[in-house]
Amino acid sequence: MQKPQYIKRKKLSNKKAQAISESLRIPTFTPDFVESGTWRYIVGDSASQAISFTLELPIAPFGISHSADALILPFKAVRISKIRMWQLYQDALTITANTCSLTFVDRRLVKPIEYSCTGANFAPGFIKKKFGVDDPIGRWYITGNSESNPEVTLQMTKGSVIEISYCWILSDGGGCPTSAGTSLAYPRVYSNRLNSSVDVVGKSYASVLAM
Repeated sequence: MQKPQYIKRKKLSNKKAQAISESLRIPTFTPDFVESGTWRYIVGDSASQAISFTLELPIAPFGISHSADALILPFKAVRISKIRMWQLYQDALTITANTCSLTFVDRRLVKPIEYSCTGANFAPGFIKKKFGVDDPIGRWYITGNSESNPEVTLQMTKGSVIEISYCWILSDGGGCPTSAGTSLAYPRVYSNRLNSSVDVVGKSYASVLAM
């Protein structure tokens, strides 16, 4: 008796199977691409021995100058994902002045809380705080004329280092927010100095920007 003949079917490779699958359906697509970057700041020589300044969210990481006195902030949404602070010890200052702090006020679901660390002559003070997308500080905030967003206060001494990681979505809808400046070169990309006593490490152009 003759044995039945079997047809051998060649198994598709994963690459070919994926190509066929993609050709049979339209895949999902997210048009708003989230970009991220980290900026490092240092409390410069022009500062007093200890400084404290308050920033209202959202904080723009950079802007684009389009005239000598104005910058475009091209963001649909921007948030802070991480803050790190290194407190440089100053021998002539008190313990209070040698303490770095990161403070949030009680506003829009944000609980009032302060993180602090005191530097010593053998090691700098150090604070590290991450913010997820579900954290009230880490959510996306937009600018509102009559709305008070959460505020963050940073206290540091001269020579101390701040590192902030941002996530943002570029604007593609309505008009972009703007920020005023003085004696700007244009067109240029300006990093946000955060405060007049703070310098941006590794950037040629920097200005204090407010959204």
